[in-house]
Amino acid sequence: MQEHRGQCPYPCIGAVMKSFDQRLEGKWYEDNGCHIWTGAKNKKGYARINGGYVHRLAYIHKYGPLPPWLWCLHTCHNPSCINPDHLYLGDHTQNMADLRKKGSKKGENHHTNKLTETAVLEIRRLRGHGASCREIGAWVGIAPQHISAICRREYWSHI
Repeated sequence: MQEHRGQCPYPCIGAVMKSFDQRLEGKWYEDNGCHIWTGAKNKKGYARINGGYVHRLAYIHKYGPLPPWLWCLHTCHNPSCINPDHLYLGDHTQNMADLRKKGSKKGENHHTNKLTETAVLEIRRLRGHGASCREIGAWVGIAPQHISAICRREYWSHI
């Protein structure tokens, strides 16, 4: 592992910059071939460091620059994995096809979900018995507009 000394445009002249490998050291562990990031992640579980996606940086570190129109996709479908051997390049269409192939997460399995299937069925039952969307929303803790969309089956249409 080499340390890089360089000119810095900020008032940190003479500061020692760590190599990429040093910056990742101790921030991941191996699990079934995946290198699982233990540092900061976004809401969807993608590894982040200094505002960048670590899996993209790992790909660039091993294979070279990424064309700006391509995405860095996971063969393992694990957003926390930073193993460059589990990454490949694809465009948006390939990313969406890959998502459909692996199966998108719906309902209780979706990362933004606040409700259970039982709660959704109860919401629809209460609405069918005359409760207002505002009353149900206050009870469940979500916006009345969301209650209305659930009852119209715009959300949770799979149940």
